[in-house]
Amino acid sequence: MIAATYSAFAALINNGNIVVWGEDDFGGKIPTLIHIQLQQNIVKRIFSNNHAFVALLENGNVLAWGKEDYGGKISNQIQTQLKNVKMVVSNDWAFATLLSDGSVIAWGFKCFGGKIPESIQSHLKRVKFISSNKYAFVALLQNGNVLAWGDKDFGGHIPEAIQSHLKKVKTIFSCSTAFAALLQDGSVFAWGNDERGGNISIQIQNQLFQNVKMIFSNNRAFVALLKNGTFLAWGDQSYGGNITDEIQNKLRNINVLVSSSSAFAALTEHGSVITWGLRSGGGKIPDRIQFKLMKNVKMIFPQENGFTALYSNGEMLTWGNY
Repeated sequence: MIAATYSAFAALINNGNIVVWGEDDFGGKIPTLIHIQLQQNIVKRIFSNNHAFVALLENGNVLAWGKEDYGGKISNQIQTQLKNVKMVVSNDWAFATLLSDGSVIAWGFKCFGGKIPESIQSHLKRVKFISSNKYAFVALLQNGNVLAWGDKDFGGHIPEAIQSHLKKVKTIFSCSTAFAALLQDGSVFAWGNDERGGNISIQIQNQLFQNVKMIFSNNRAFVALLKNGTFLAWGDQSYGGNITDEIQNKLRNINVLVSSSSAFAALTEHGSVITWGLRSGGGKIPDRIQFKLMKNVKMIFPQENGFTALYSNGEMLTWGNY
């Protein structure tokens, strides 16, 4: 298993030890005290954000290193609470852990979720799971309620108008700056940056009501698969947050839908590929290869800035910004 920050890598090898390399400040060097503790324990998993690494030990404790202000150092007060850790989640600037008793502990850059407000912390009990985007965290409770913290402009605050609807939530999805909650009845509600997925127009919202099967996302947009097999999108239109009538008419009998950072690609049951979103992210198939993606595609694989198609004969074709 390999994890990465901006400028370093950490590899978990078979014997439970960790090997790191890269810039020291970004976790490429493990402090001596942390290194000794890692050698004395078996590491179960490693996690990272853009600036630091976290090791989840087999005994349920965690250790961190990297940029101190962004999660690379755990205060003694926090460290004593980090027992029986069940889950570790990161955003770009902080970490949050779900403990076996259903409580949550966070550390890192305070503005982006590294410090949980007391008004939120007191309600973080019986947590089912934690989700994150680049700047905030969301906790789904066992009773189906939702709590958020972090940057209030990017999903760390749930407006009261949205919070009142967040009952019996089934699961949470995220893009870089917003969240979308899928309820047990098939309804969807979103919050965060209005232009990048945090605001659903009334026209789209009404069509989503009790009608959604699954949600997909890229950095700035969401796409909902409805129970009748059709799709609806919202968010940054250039990133795929709007599906034109031309594309919508082609989105029938879809087997696979994947996303790059700024586009979406769908594979039909007949082996043809449909894309929308930023051209540089693979949202526009070049004319010179369009005919090659009309049939015989077996699978699509997303890349950061494009897509790769796998054909039935084993050949592969990639497009996007490379």
